[in-house]
Amino acid sequence: KVVKMNKANGKFCAISMVKVQDVTILVICSKGVHKFCLIDELDRFIDTESGLISGIARAFRNQYSKLTKIQKGKLISRLTSGFTIIGEYNDGAHLIPLPEEEDEPYIEFFGFSKNQGPIPETESLAGNPIMDMVEIRNLGLRTVEFQTYSKEEFDSILSYIMREGKFAEGYVFYYIDDNGVVL
Repeated sequence: KVVKMNKANGKFCAISMVKVQDVTILVICSKGVHKFCLIDELDRFIDTESGLISGIARAFRNQYSKLTKIQKGKLISRLTSGFTIIGEYNDGAHLIPLPEEEDEPYIEFFGFSKNQGPIPETESLAGNPIMDMVEIRNLGLRTVEFQTYSKEEFDSILSYIMREGKFAEGYVFYYIDDNGVVL
């Protein structure tokens, strides 16, 4: 299979969580900055921080606050089990402005990353993009647009179509073998 995923127009961001004595600590990351706050004190964190990290935190809060209690529980469980959700923070200040229908910056997520340890040869840093995207959407979070093709379908698409895009920097392609491993 081939997965065609929008390369979101924005700045890299990552969100993770750790539990310490039944307290959930949120980890908010850009490429060069990693900040921590208690999940229950996210509003205060946003008010006291500035710059990119504050924007990422606000965009995450805007999505997180709309999740059901069950979705929040599943997200916390996933992220406190050694994973980080990764995405692009879109604030309109990176190459392409925000789409007209957007009132404020947002995050589009595109996968999970294992926090530590070696990656077996039968796995990939990309994980399983199809399963990740479905899980992220089921959690109620926004994802980049993506499509899945059989190899035959993908080979029949005209190459110039693969270069078209709106409010995206282009596409990322994942080639997946029959065992679900990214090649």
